[in-house]
Amino acid sequence: MYQVRRVHIGKTAQLDELAHACGELYTHTLVFFWRTVRHKGIWLKPKHLMRLFTSPKLHAQELAFETRDRP
Repeated sequence: MYQVRRVHIGKTAQLDELAHACGELYTHTLVFFWRTVRHKGIWLKPKHLMRLFTSPKLHAQELAFETRDRP
């Protein structure tokens, strides 16, 4: 059995900014992916999407999660 602990860190402007940057990147990636599928019939791999989009506010691991590993 797994035991999960939560840490309450509260809301800060920095966390809001990072969440907003993640949301923008995720939305941009999905829109681009489905437009490509719809218009060109090409199904892009996650590794290609990771190379297309970057954000100066996010670390490389956060970018990978948003474009590849997000459920």
